[in-house]
Amino acid sequence: MGELFRRMRLRPVPAFELLVATVFVTLLNLASPIFVIQIMNRYVTFGFDGTLVTLTTGMFVAIALLYAFSSLRSRLADVVSGDEDHQLAAACNDVVVNARRQVLGPEVNRAIHEIPARVAAVRAAYEGSVIMQALDAPFALLYLAAACLLSPLLALIGLLGMAVLAVVSMWSNGQQEGLARSLEKEETERRRLTGAVLDGADTVRVFRAAGLVRGLWKDKSASIDALRFALTQLRERGRSLSTVVMLLQSVAVYSLGAMQVVNGDISIGVLIGVNILTSRATGAGAGLASALTLFSRARAARADLGRLLSLPVEASSGTAKRELEGRLELHDVGFRWPGNPSPLYESLDMRMEPGMLTLVQGPNGSGKTTFARMLAGLVEPARGDVLADGITLRQLAPDWWRTQISYLPQEPTFLPGTLRANICMAVSQPDEARLNQVINEADLATFVFSQSEGLETLIDDAGRSLPMGIRRRIALARALMTGGRVVILDEPTEALDTQGRKAVLRCLVRLVRERHTVVVVSSDPEIERIALQKLDLGSKPKPHVSRRMLPGTVPGDGNGGAGAEVAASPAEQGPGVMGPDAASDAVGADVAEGGQHE
Repeated sequence: MGELFRRMRLRPVPAFELLVATVFVTLLNLASPIFVIQIMNRYVTFGFDGTLVTLTTGMFVAIALLYAFSSLRSRLADVVSGDEDHQLAAACNDVVVNARRQVLGPEVNRAIHEIPARVAAVRAAYEGSVIMQALDAPFALLYLAAACLLSPLLALIGLLGMAVLAVVSMWSNGQQEGLARSLEKEETERRRLTGAVLDGADTVRVFRAAGLVRGLWKDKSASIDALRFALTQLRERGRSLSTVVMLLQSVAVYSLGAMQVVNGDISIGVLIGVNILTSRATGAGAGLASALTLFSRARAARADLGRLLSLPVEASSGTAKRELEGRLELHDVGFRWPGNPSPLYESLDMRMEPGMLTLVQGPNGSGKTTFARMLAGLVEPARGDVLADGITLRQLAPDWWRTQISYLPQEPTFLPGTLRANICMAVSQPDEARLNQVINEADLATFVFSQSEGLETLIDDAGRSLPMGIRRRIALARALMTGGRVVILDEPTEALDTQGRKAVLRCLVRLVRERHTVVVVSSDPEIERIALQKLDLGSKPKPHVSRRMLPGTVPGDGNGGAGAEVAASPAEQGPGVMGPDAASDAVGADVAEGGQHE
């Protein structure tokens, strides 16, 4: 009820109008028992048709007014309900999109899958009809007050029936709530199982896992069926108990009322009218119990969503430079996933300059993809700082930083929409010439021309139906479209054919020549040949950083860490020294011609 009162305080004028409309609806509902009493006591007794016409006309007017006020009340209840539920859903979606990735463990992911059910529970509790049920209960005391004026004894029976029915309804609804939550969780798990089977359909067939899947599905379905059956039984039991209470109340009213009629204390018309009044009061009590149960369920759902909303999210503001040079530095960086006692790496110090290609390598699970995501600002180091042009990423505005990077993730995914929309996702006003350039550079033109709709081809199911090579080409084109000074590519040549790999190499050479800061996660030997710096994450706990010794370079200390080989800086280079530009030129011609570099 607290949330209902809060919403009413937020909208005092429509809330007051709603209360006034509820009073009028309650008063107009008194017309029916009054009509019955007058018909039985006056028309049946005296048989004057004028009385019947007057009473019937008055009842028609009361019904018309009741309909008008009920319609008005319904609209006012929707206004009082407000759009908090939509705002709550939007806030949850924002958290899902912007939450720091380190906090998204299995439990959080499970909670994210349950967001729709939790939001639906909140929305169901504060619909207009439920608000009217909650408001009807206190005003229903007017029915008992009217019944008390006619027969205090029968009114007391109605009050007792109202209280008993409210208790029965709350008990039944409380039992149903626990089962309903368990059913929601089981259904969520089954949906996740179904999604996993659909994504891995080939795996299921090739490894003959149909029996395993069938067993998991059977166990989950059996659990869901058992919960559904128990919930249905509880609901039917609750309905039956409510019906029994109302029937017992009606029997008691008529039995004791009949004795009062025989004794001359009340008339038959009064007896019938009191039964109508007490039945409506009892129904209002049941409605209140149902509303309170929904409010309780909504409160629990809001608590669950509140824990989700409390997750740390990325900053919405920060520093933004007018122009980024692209110099990246890592100072004493360590990374550890929450709950994992072993760090992926620690005490990492290195520097990445414009015009330099840094290659990141290491065995599976060494943190290569995590390193790329850390540079992209998607995860934060547990210790130390990642700096861009001397400013830590923690201080930079995330949205601005994303405009400065070209990022290709290891597992590219896409949003529902056209091929054009997915490639130009990060560009508000894409240039057609630039779009064609990146399509050609990513070796995607053949695929685009093979589609009847061209760039307007729709991508569904996050692009999973597309071959991995095509997905990687699309993702590369999307990354290049941003034109960021910092280029972060995670396994750019994986699943590509020879032509696609050559296209990536040409692209890398062009980016280095144009003085971009390029970071590539790859084990491709051709990419290793044009890399001036190498980060080996397989060296634990402190990764090893080394720079290539090119002809004309001299050993130095640099920032490579222990045992690093560091090329002379451009300022230190004398005649004949090969710097980053010369290194890219040395392989650029062969790559462009498709030759192999010895």
